[in-house]
This record gives sequence, structure tokens and C-alpha cells, in this order.
Amino acid sequence: MGLVLLAAPFVKSTLKTQSVHEKTENNDEAFEVKPVKVDVTISDGSTFRVRLENKDSVSYLLEYLRDKEGFFYETTAYTYGNELSNVNRVQLPANKMWKVYENGKDITFELKNTRLKDSGLYEVKEVDRPASLVS
Repeated sequence: MGLVLLAAPFVKSTLKTQSVHEKTENNDEAFEVKPVKVDVTISDGSTFRVRLENKDSVSYLLEYLRDKEGFFYETTAYTYGNELSNVNRVQLPANKMWKVYENGKDITFELKNTRLKDSGLYEVKEVDRPASLVS
């Protein structure tokens, strides 16, 4: 019984709750969703012009093209990121890879995190694979 009396204040102090105020900045509140028109070119000569929204990612753009426009691709997951493969049913040799560019900038490993930009040009190109990625 004595142990219970001694333990009770300890348990009460352990269970006390304090309110914690956390300041967060929600950038989505300031983000205004707008329509965008983007162009997509594939190194095989295919081109697409698509209207989506600036909240959409480049990954979503590629999925949209696959679902609605007949563009074909697969993805392969690696420890360093996802790669496109079999673009429009073209399998590349081991020393080549598909890269995705936004207005000339390589965004291949940032497709899910890159939002579409109005009048953006997105290119899917066949390039030489860096020696560090050749298996």
C-alpha cells in the first residue's frame, strides 16, 4: 500500500500534459492553382500539347499522356531514383538511358516533386548513361 502512495505522485506528474504551440508555414495556402499549357517532345519525333494545372507534377503529366494520348513508357526503380524505360516501346542498350528535361534542365529523378510550369517544354531524350550507372 505504501508503494502505491509513493508511486501515485510520480504517475500523475508523468501524465501531465502541456500544450505545445507549433508554428507551421503552409505554403499551399498561398499557392494559387492555375491552368498551364505545356509541350512534350519525345526523341522519336512524337509531340504533345497538354492543358493541365500548375499543381500537377511532371510524373502526373507522363501518366496523363500514357492514359489519354497513347504515349507509352515504363519505370524501373533503383536506389538512386526511378528511370523511364521502354519509351514508346523503344528499349535502349545498357549504355543509354532516357532522361526528362524541363526547359533544358535535367529533372529525371525529380518527376514527382516538379510542378508543371505554364509554357513549359518537357523533353524525353535518349542520352548516354553515365559510367557510374552502367551495370
